[in-house]
Amino acid sequence: MAAQSRQPHFPRPPTIMKCFMLPVAMFAVLSGSVFGLDQETARKQAREILRDDGFWDIAATTGFFDHHGPPRQLPFDALQQGGVRGAMLGIGTLTEIIIARSPIGYNLEEVPAGTNLFRHVFQGAALIQRQLWEFDAAYQAAQKDSRLKIILTAAELEQSFRGDQVGILLGLDTGACINEDLAALRMYQRLGLRKLALVHAPGTSWADSLYGKGADGRLGLSAFGREAVQECNRLGVLVDVSHCSDKTFWDTIAVATKPLIATHSGARAISKINRNLTDEMLRALAAKGGMIGVCGLFDEEESRLAQESMRSPNAVAVSVFLAEKYPDQYQLAAAVTDPRQQMEARKELRLDRSREYSFMPMPEKNALHARILIDHLDHIIKIVGIDHVGIGTDTNMAQAGYPDLIEEIVTALVQRNYTREQIQKILGGNFVRFFKSVTAGTPSQ
Repeated sequence: MAAQSRQPHFPRPPTIMKCFMLPVAMFAVLSGSVFGLDQETARKQAREILRDDGFWDIAATTGFFDHHGPPRQLPFDALQQGGVRGAMLGIGTLTEIIIARSPIGYNLEEVPAGTNLFRHVFQGAALIQRQLWEFDAAYQAAQKDSRLKIILTAAELEQSFRGDQVGILLGLDTGACINEDLAALRMYQRLGLRKLALVHAPGTSWADSLYGKGADGRLGLSAFGREAVQECNRLGVLVDVSHCSDKTFWDTIAVATKPLIATHSGARAISKINRNLTDEMLRALAAKGGMIGVCGLFDEEESRLAQESMRSPNAVAVSVFLAEKYPDQYQLAAAVTDPRQQMEARKELRLDRSREYSFMPMPEKNALHARILIDHLDHIIKIVGIDHVGIGTDTNMAQAGYPDLIEEIVTALVQRNYTREQIQKILGGNFVRFFKSVTAGTPSQ
């Protein structure tokens, strides 16, 4: 694979100078390992790594399909200049759910049995229709701009690191989209589906999420859920366990015949947010040949500030208001993603926006998220090794600050003395190998 075959670009002294240069080289290595590189030097190395080796985001968001208007386009120039070779996208999450009840503490607390903090906007045939619209929009975007390529095979994924296009793997961010129908899953696969998240925020009738659980607290995966995991394994569709409840995670580990992926999670030992994985979970994931896309966007302090500022209750109130105003699924989906309607609802409800948490500016946010992400990465590598990790930012790759976030992450890796070979694995090499292992001998190959 490209990310692993390239040799580190460290300068080598001439043969006749080896003996003379050895003490100097040893001092440089030891100095780097003790003191680290300064920010400017690390950033220059990060840019070189991104330019030469590229980066693949295991979990990014981008809505090619908006409820109104033509398909969106990616900022290709910025992405290519920043070394972004592609991403695995989940489609549908921004308009398929609304908050159904107050999620205060949901990031840090166990959800009781019989609770679903969220519900899907789209259900039944309308849900499948919407997903087909999103698949179509992604293909339309690729047809309109040759710099975008929809990746279908491991060979195409590997080639994306050597080409000049931005590749995307299409995924669904919730198993609700298959509507308890394996035929729908098979048809999605034929349309290019290469990843299925078993759940997102809401639980489904066949799998518990972190925020939605069956009435008896023992659902995990139902009999249909086990069939769905096995069918994904047969088809070569990656099974994503981020957002699964602990029981759903363990049920999936037990039934899966192929390696699994958690596309955007962290280490619960570092941050006790329930979407992160325990050390035991990390070991089980790695033991099956799986991997984790490390995400640093969920920090306990940020969650606490957001909750204390009443941001979550305000969002709940707006969602409930719009759901009562728009019983039609399509009108509601448009409303919950329309900033003007959000603002009108807040005014009508007389919500106090001064108490809401205002997220920090992008540069400061990037630096914080890079630090948090690498803290999680360091721990996970300590537990399961370098071969089971990648980066899953869970960030909109169309936003202006996205390439800067990637540069900040790679700069942090350089400053923490990760070698060029290790960084290559983290930025894409591990994922290429993982994708090959899951899709080998399947209809997705």
